[in-house]
Amino acid sequence: MIQRHHSNRYAIGSSLHGRSPGVLTIAVMLAVMLAVLLTALFTAAIARAEIIPGMPDAIVCSVKDPTGVLPWERMVFYVSAQLRDGDTLYKSATSDPVLLKISEQGVINAANLADCDGRPVDELRKEGKAFNLTMTRASS
Repeated sequence: MIQRHHSNRYAIGSSLHGRSPGVLTIAVMLAVMLAVLLTALFTAAIARAEIIPGMPDAIVCSVKDPTGVLPWERMVFYVSAQLRDGDTLYKSATSDPVLLKISEQGVINAANLADCDGRPVDELRKEGKAFNLTMTRASS
């Protein structure tokens, strides 16, 4: 609906005399609401993203080194695979990877990792040592 206003301007899809908005106005409003809804849904999905559902993407543990030769105090392990038996495998990004496994019950098996072996992964999450990686948009 196109109407001519007394000031010689045209109003497209709107009412000048208290009538309901036109089809174009309703379509634009619906498109804006849909865009806002989709943005909220996709943002929420990204915030909860996990590489393997229910498991942290990365874990930080201290290394037991009775020899004092190893050059690191703490090591980061990244999720690598979900095994057929239900365990989840993590590897360090070092040239000679160190491994740890988390059982289906959520208990860590890593004999050489002082503060992780035998502990539930949920405890490490609460301490900030087990977490999910997140994606952020690059600034322009």
